[in-house]
Formats: sequence, C-alpha cells, structure tokens
Amino acid sequence: SLAYQVRSGAGFFGATTLKFNFGLGVKEPSFLESYANSPYFVGNPNLAPERTRTLDYGIEQRFWQGRGRLELDGFDNLFRDQIAFETTNFQTFSGTYFNIGRASAKGAEVTLEVAPAKGLRTIGSYTYLDSRIIESGNPYLPALEAGRWLLRRPRHSGSLQVLWNWRRMTVTSTTVFV
Repeated sequence: SLAYQVRSGAGFFGATTLKFNFGLGVKEPSFLESYANSPYFVGNPNLAPERTRTLDYGIEQRFWQGRGRLELDGFDNLFRDQIAFETTNFQTFSGTYFNIGRASAKGAEVTLEVAPAKGLRTIGSYTYLDSRIIESGNPYLPALEAGRWLLRRPRHSGSLQVLWNWRRMTVTSTTVFV
C-alpha cells in the first residue's frame, strides 16, 4: 500500500490524498469443500487453492473544514481457481465443489461523507462492478461458462447511512440497494 498526501490544508478544500494498493492472496479449500460426505454435498479432494491478484487506486478529498470527505476509487481484481458449487442431481439437489478457472472483477466506487451539524453524519456510497468468467472450470454448466457474469456479484450497489449521536444515545439508519 502507498498513500501520498498531495496537499494539506484548511478552509473549504482540505487535504488531498492519492492511494494505491496491490495484493496477492491464496485461500486453501475448506475441509468441508474437500472432504464432506453428505447426501446434499460431496467434497472434492482435487480442489486447487483460490488465488487472487488485487489492485486498487484512488483519491480522497477532504473539504468543508474537515466535515466532508469525497473518495473515488477504482479496482481491478483477477481470480484463479475460485471455488464454486455445482448441483449434480436436481431431484435431491445434491452437488459438489469445483474450481472456476479464471475470473475478473473491475469497477469503481464513490463515497461521500458529510457531517452537517454536531452529532449528525451521513455517508453515501455507490459501486459499479464489471465481472467476467475468463476460463471456466466446468464447461458443462452454462451459468459458469467463459464470458458470463460471476454469480451473486451485483453490477450496481450502494448504501446510504445516517448517524445521529446525542448525549449517550446513537441512532443509525442504513439503506442498502443492490
């Protein structure tokens, strides 16, 4: 990770910070995914570990005498051998685990945080995601064929949160959309 403060300041426009992160990760299959022996899911001892390469970058701008913050971020992730579940018998809904060959997830996020009055704070965020299966680990499953969208990865998502602190009480309201 690297962060560089381009400017520090007071007044309406405060500090401006550039951010950059890079990471590599490995996650071994769980014992359940590898060796389960249930009538509903059977483990796969031949699973490869999941591997991830992540890159994200962005800019953070503080403003309004420190009572506001705008953050713009981009990300580019590459996944190899993600573990997925495949139903093998639609009468009993039993299945097993397998590796998705390669997949990518790219996108952008924006976050706006404002504290307009003492004890009151609002945070809004939005994420755009473009995901793709690059290489399928199971050519017989249409939902996971190359070129398809990754399952359970929404293209548009976000949230709005309002927090109010008064004496010893905190009231929070959060709305999430997908």
